[in-house]
Amino acid sequence: MAFVFRFGYESPQQSSANARAGWDDESSQWVVIDAPDEAAALAWGREVAELFVRELGGGSWQAGGFAHWVEPLGACPWAVGRPRVAVGQFPGAAGWV
Repeated sequence: MAFVFRFGYESPQQSSANARAGWDDESSQWVVIDAPDEAAALAWGREVAELFVRELGGGSWQAGGFAHWVEPLGACPWAVGRPRVAVGQFPGAAGWV
């Protein structure tokens, strides 16, 4: 089954600006995950989000408590054009729009 994992995050620039100005600016990203069920997609999506934010130069995504959820791919007709990843696989640099 395929799921879309969606998550919010702060880039390092957003984090600095938010702290300096008292803002709450965030960005969002998504990835398509092939998983046996929603729970597995959610768990793997959290790992993907953690790596994504670390590679941006940010801190721990999980410690930030950002919003995140999964939806069946069929419920997200806009989620096209990205390669799918399997549980245990991370998207390559080309996997992000």
